[in-house]
Formats: sequence, C-alpha cells, structure tokens
Amino acid sequence: MEQLAPREALVEAVRRLDPRYHNERAMALHGNFMAEVERAPGLLEQLREHGVRPRCEELLMTLVSLQRRGAVREDVDLDMIVTLCFGSYFADYLRTGNAVADDFAERVVGAVWPALAVDGGNRPV
Repeated sequence: MEQLAPREALVEAVRRLDPRYHNERAMALHGNFMAEVERAPGLLEQLREHGVRPRCEELLMTLVSLQRRGAVREDVDLDMIVTLCFGSYFADYLRTGNAVADDFAERVVGAVWPALAVDGGNRPV
C-alpha cells in the first residue's frame, strides 16, 4: 500500500479489516465463537489468533507506515484506532443487519482521519 496516497492506503486497510472481506458469513461465525466462550474458551483464542489478529496487524502496520511517511501524527494511539475501526464493522452489522455498504471503509476513515492525520489531513502528503 506504499504506492497509495496516505488516506487511500488507510481506506484500503480498513476495507480489508472487515471480517466479511473473505467470508460473508464471518459476522455470524464471530458471534458463535463468542457465545461459546464459557464452554470452549479455546475457540475464542483461535478466532483471535487466526481471524482477528492478522487483520488488525495489517491495519496497524499501515498506520505505522503512514507515521513513517509523515502523514499520521506521532502521538496517535494506533491501537485505539485499530480497535475503533475493527469495532465499526460489528457496530454497523448489529445496528443494521445489512451487508457492508460499498463506501463503509471510506466513511470510517472520513471520521477518524482528521483526528490522526498531520495537520488534520489538510496538508498534501
């Protein structure tokens, strides 16, 4: 994503963060794993290790790269940005029950970009 402009790189990373990016049934599967946590706690750890961590790590590494490129402020809590972006997919699914909108990642980035971009995202990078 190095070849993309900073904001577009973040949009692409947020798009890939969607649990349904590779599997449209992923939201239901996440729910099933969470529901079984008391009976089979190992399932949730497997979900974290194989489903959640790789997606979140990709977004985190994109944010780190954008910091190195001078597009993202150094004082930003990157872990919180990852959590907010990841959680946005679950919140949207629970609120609407709809498939993710085509512009969802763009809208998420539109909400967080001014808070993390150097100069509020107004400076060309």
